[in-house]
Amino acid sequence: MARTATTVDPGRAVYWNDLGRSLELVPDLAAARGAYRQATSRSPYTPAFWWNLARMEQEFAKQNEPGARDAAYDAMRRAIAADPQNPDTFDRFAKMQLALGDYTGAIESEQQAIGLFPTIPGYYSVASEAARELRDTDSAIDFLRRGVAALNSNDLRITLVRRLIEANRLAEARQVIRDVLATDATNAAALDLQKQIGAQ
Repeated sequence: MARTATTVDPGRAVYWNDLGRSLELVPDLAAARGAYRQATSRSPYTPAFWWNLARMEQEFAKQNEPGARDAAYDAMRRAIAADPQNPDTFDRFAKMQLALGDYTGAIESEQQAIGLFPTIPGYYSVASEAARELRDTDSAIDFLRRGVAALNSNDLRITLVRRLIEANRLAEARQVIRDVLATDATNAAALDLQKQIGAQ
């Protein structure tokens, strides 16, 4: 159906995007990439089309295809240019960079996302994980503390406890566990971590 639509009306970018999605399911990633390229060429101001193309390029970058990594980055930069105030694009770029081992880039992208929309827990988690991969323990912990301050999220607190334990900052970890249990006395993750390091 999607392929028929591109034949009947090849100028419609959304039809090419739909074809790309269908080809991903086959899966025929090379053909999907081609379809997404057609979509972006017809509608270069639609970030989602660039996201899809970047995702395909990322798959080929993982296979060490020459030029695929640069193409993935270029697609995400085009998505940002199409809508510079869209935090989701920066977050998607950060996740791509994290997957490709560009940890500094991932942090920079998530900082942009946080600056635009500071109330999404995942932005802080990805930034923290990227800092952790760089062995920058202080920054990994700081991102999570910022997320907790912005969102009052127990999920982020649990991740923060784990990072504090890894850093052997047990007194701080115990305090964060107490903060979780103060609002959720049966939180299983917090109770397990408390058993792991002791309540005192």
